[in-house]
Amino acid sequence: VEAVLSWTSLLYLEPRLHRLEVRQPMLDIRRDARGQITIACLPLKQDNQQPGAADWVLRQDELTVRDARITWTDDQRGAPALTLTALNLTLQNGLYRHRFGLTATPPADMAGRIDVRGDFKGNDFEHLADWHGQIYANFDYADLAVWRRWIDYPIELPAGHGRLRCWLDVANLQPQALTAS
Repeated sequence: VEAVLSWTSLLYLEPRLHRLEVRQPMLDIRRDARGQITIACLPLKQDNQQPGAADWVLRQDELTVRDARITWTDDQRGAPALTLTALNLTLQNGLYRHRFGLTATPPADMAGRIDVRGDFKGNDFEHLADWHGQIYANFDYADLAVWRRWIDYPIELPAGHGRLRCWLDVANLQPQALTAS
C-alpha cells in the first residue's frame, strides 16, 4: 500500500489523500443464503442511512488497485465461486466529477478481458439520484449462457456468445440511452 497525503487536508481539516495505491490484494466477497454480504468476512452495512465509507472514497483524489484477485461466492444463488484475476481499478475524483476504469480477467470459458469505464457527475451518495454520466463496457468475448449462473437476464437465454461494446448514458438512476456494437 502506498499513500500520498493531499494539501487539501489542511483546507478541510481532515486527512485527504492525493493518491492511494494498493498492489496485489486478494479479496473474498460472499453473499450468504439470507442475502448478507461480507467482504473479507466483515459484514457489509446494507442500509443507506450513512454512506460514510463510500463518501470518503469520493473525497480522495485518486484510488488505484493493481493486479488484484477477487472471488465472489453467492450462496443465495447456489452459484459456484467466480474469480476475477489481474483486476485493475482506478478511481479519480474531482469536485463533482468521478471517473473510474476497471479491467479484469474472468475464467477463460466465460469471457475475455473485461474493460469497464465510467464518467459521472455528482456530489455524494446521499444524492445519488441527482448523478448523471456514462458507462462504457467492452467484452472481446463473452459466453452469455455461462454468465447466467451469476446474472439474471430479462429474457430466456439458453445460449449465446460474442463480442460486445456498449455505452450507457445514465441520469436519475435510470438508463437514458444505450449504444451497442
